[in-house]
Amino acid sequence: MKLTQEQQYMVMGLIVFILVGIGYYQFGLKPVWQHSSELQATLTAKEKDLKDAKEIVAKYPEFKKRSASIQRELEWFQNRIPTTLDRAKMLESISALQARSGVQLVSFTSSALPVKKENYTEVPVEIRFKSSFANLLEFIREMGSAETLMTVGAIRFNSTPNGALDGLSIDGQMTVKGAMANAGAVTK
Repeated sequence: MKLTQEQQYMVMGLIVFILVGIGYYQFGLKPVWQHSSELQATLTAKEKDLKDAKEIVAKYPEFKKRSASIQRELEWFQNRIPTTLDRAKMLESISALQARSGVQLVSFTSSALPVKKENYTEVPVEIRFKSSFANLLEFIREMGSAETLMTVGAIRFNSTPNGALDGLSIDGQMTVKGAMANAGAVTK
């Protein structure tokens, strides 16, 4: 079957129309859709970033409070760590603790040399005491809020046979370590 000239034009027109439609889709619509989907992905990512930023900004006052609290705590510790610490100042602090807790100091010996650590130096002293268990615990607890930063290095105690009469049921010895900042370690 032979196509007429008019049918041939129609078939050619249809083929041209299909080719133009495919070309329009490939070179017109498809790039626009791809660009649109890329912009949509970018918009979604930016919305997520904005949401994250808003969450961070919402937490900023809490962060500022925590930062100020940590700064005050750091300053409190730095004020308690002197750059020079002599044993007389430690004896004064320990005496104040003794008065508040009820522990009776028997002796105060400072025979050990200071021990240098990375950011501070420990000044150890040996104290002998008489106490009850409750007073000893109070003494150690009060040490945490003493004017001078001190820790207990070692503690040894024995019960006293006649301690029940005077309320001082233990006789002991304790190594107390005072802290002294190394040069340049304290920053204000």
